[in-house]
Amino acid sequence: MANRDREIQISEALAVSSLFVSSQINDLTGISSFTNLTSLECFRNELTSLDVTSLINLTNLNCSQNQLTSLDLTPLVNLTSLRCDGNEFISLDVSPLKNLTALSCTYNKLTFLDVTPLIKLTSLDCANNQLTTIDLTPLVNLTSLLCHNNKITSLDVTTLVNLTLFACSNNELSSMIPFSHFLSYIVQVIDLLLRIKIFGQSYKF
Repeated sequence: MANRDREIQISEALAVSSLFVSSQINDLTGISSFTNLTSLECFRNELTSLDVTSLINLTNLNCSQNQLTSLDLTPLVNLTSLRCDGNEFISLDVSPLKNLTALSCTYNKLTFLDVTPLIKLTSLDCANNQLTTIDLTPLVNLTSLLCHNNKITSLDVTTLVNLTLFACSNNELSSMIPFSHFLSYIVQVIDLLLRIKIFGQSYKF
């Protein structure tokens, strides 16, 4: 129970399991005391750094729309949902997050993203980055894949037999291997993502 002294004691921090912070905050230094957090929503702030390494119980993290350039996720092995859209990431190591089922990292500056260890992923949105390649072959549980507005030159989707939502327009695709196995599945291409540029021509599903 809060003691109303306007300062958060360690005992008070430990009693919090879910925290929402969205008020143009530029410093979350004290977040390390909230070690029992399972959900942290700190989007739409002015954070340039965020240390969540002590929050090992987190299952949900949303730090979108900040000014983050790096994020150490190594200890967060229980994380199932990560949203970090609209930051300044050039690289993002998500390989320790073996339990992740949903990842959204749109509108960053990522040139590389290794998602191969994330075999539980069902939803991946990595659109609007600078990716030139991405290996999706182990992600057999994916139902939603949005990778449009990148610089991807080749995309192998042969193993993604559970996809129901797919968008990859505005890339530099010279090959996509193959799409025929999706004939028995409904593939929805959303928004202006109906065209894929291959060999300088437009193909419309």
